[in-house]
Amino acid sequence: MTWGERLSIKYKLTIFLLIVTLIPGLTAIVTTYFYTKEKVKDHFIEENVKVISQGKYDIRDYFLSITEIPLSLYANRKFMNVMEQGISNDIDIAQEEVKRSLLNLYFTRKEIEQIYLYVDKGQDAYTVYNTKVSSRGKVENKLLNDYFEKLINERSYFILEPTHDIYSYNNQSDIPRTNVKPVVSFHHALNEVTSGKLLGFISIDIDIAAVKTISDRLYFSEGEQFYLISGNNEVVYSSDSDLIGTFIDDRPWLQQIRQQNEMSFEWKDDSFGGVFVYDQLPAPFEKWMIVKGISNERMYSGAQSIARMNIYILLFFFLLSAFATLLVAIKLISPIKILIENMKKVEKGRLEVDFQSLGKDEFGQLGYHFKSMVNQINELIVRKYRLEIENKSNQIRVLQSQINPHFLYNSLQSIGTIALRNKVPEIYTLITSLSSIMRYSMNIDEDVVPLTKEVNHVNAYLSLQKQRFQERLFYSITVDDELKKIMVPKMILQPVVENYFKHGFEMSNLTGKIDIQILKEKERLTILIEDNGLGVTEERLKEIELMLTKGIKLAKAETTSIGLQNVYERLELYYGEKGLMKVGNREGGGFKVTLAIPLYRIGVEEDESNNR
Repeated sequence: MTWGERLSIKYKLTIFLLIVTLIPGLTAIVTTYFYTKEKVKDHFIEENVKVISQGKYDIRDYFLSITEIPLSLYANRKFMNVMEQGISNDIDIAQEEVKRSLLNLYFTRKEIEQIYLYVDKGQDAYTVYNTKVSSRGKVENKLLNDYFEKLINERSYFILEPTHDIYSYNNQSDIPRTNVKPVVSFHHALNEVTSGKLLGFISIDIDIAAVKTISDRLYFSEGEQFYLISGNNEVVYSSDSDLIGTFIDDRPWLQQIRQQNEMSFEWKDDSFGGVFVYDQLPAPFEKWMIVKGISNERMYSGAQSIARMNIYILLFFFLLSAFATLLVAIKLISPIKILIENMKKVEKGRLEVDFQSLGKDEFGQLGYHFKSMVNQINELIVRKYRLEIENKSNQIRVLQSQINPHFLYNSLQSIGTIALRNKVPEIYTLITSLSSIMRYSMNIDEDVVPLTKEVNHVNAYLSLQKQRFQERLFYSITVDDELKKIMVPKMILQPVVENYFKHGFEMSNLTGKIDIQILKEKERLTILIEDNGLGVTEERLKEIELMLTKGIKLAKAETTSIGLQNVYERLELYYGEKGLMKVGNREGGGFKVTLAIPLYRIGVEEDESNNR
């Protein structure tokens, strides 16, 4: 005997159902994960390209605003005279003008750390650091660094020196070692306007914190890298502070950036795995670029979270399915075991059954017939034919009292199908309406329902009555479309309509007519039900109103108006004083009932009403 043959039906069924549940679930999770992963990657690249495209203009505009600071000096005629004639010509006035002009520039931006001024005529120099203007200094070589030489050779208005530690120009600024910080330097040539003759240089050192503020808006510190790189591959700013001011020519990903035109590409090495997105700064900084690295962990964290959540959900339902399947298997096997035990007793001559019922399904039917067979044998043996008939009748009544509503629904459906086959659609319509009414009435899981369900229920009820009375009955139901989804208590329409057939329709010789209107009035849902029955006397109307409003239950009222009372009590339970029910006689004959309830009841204050 193989392993599979040794397994009982219970375990075979459990394994089969679990496999059927697990395989589709895992397939769906894997497929969803890879699809979501690709979509997330494309979305991240697209969004970060937009961020960098905007960021490059922000950085360009900030740098340009710094380069415009020295332009104000050209509008200062006194300062320009000093630059043209030199400091030595009327030295006191010239130095005072230089100090005043430099301090004005220094205080234009809080991020300015240092200003250096070189006057070519006389080779004099001044610096401003920490709000102090240095004394006059002599410069032996006006080309203090390569950037001043580039200004002359390239005839540029300015040159930007990438991030470096602040230093003292011509040793004129007193910079403490403890206060050395990274700065970006803007070197400008001051030329005579008409001739273009070089008058000197002015350099402005900007605290890198200003660049950091702009750059930090362009990336997340967790899972992302950021680089602002100059044209000679020097890091002006980076999310990795250790790289600021260093050259990164040896980075393979940077070499790939310099060789291609795409704005993004995937990268994988020992130090980084993910996507690089980059763009060049606009002119006049077109040799500079912004590079952003997005790690796979950062990029796919959302997709991975969704996958984990799906796995947890699958695991939960897998365990739930396993538990439910095991219960179902036990439920299925238990009747079989009971039958086997009782059969063994019968084999031994003990004609008795020690179970009452095995349920209402096929196993229950099998148990019932087995039990019936044993009883019949016993009754034949003892010759008690009358007792046999009585027992059968009792068994039938017990079985009928335990018929599952689903069995009734299925039976009604079968009858309806037969009616259609025999081309009797009227019977099918009646069966469908009756089935709908039974399902709605017997469903105890719903306490409140959408208005459209309540309307459909009363419509099915009236449809049955219409089929019964034909031309003796007419009805209409009018509902605003916007109200159909509003939640209302269950069974508030049909009892009122049924009241008409009990006390108004059958006692009248007129053609019956009942109208139902449901509409919105201000913030209330109003339901008006009118009929053309006999109505009630004023005395009887007062008795009904006392029963509804005061709770006074008269014997006569209990037998004739129990439906109205039930509806009133349900409205009072759900809405308190905000739910209204009015009854009265209709002008021209007949009876009318008006229900008014708040529109917000179910879904907004459901918890409040449940605790009421």
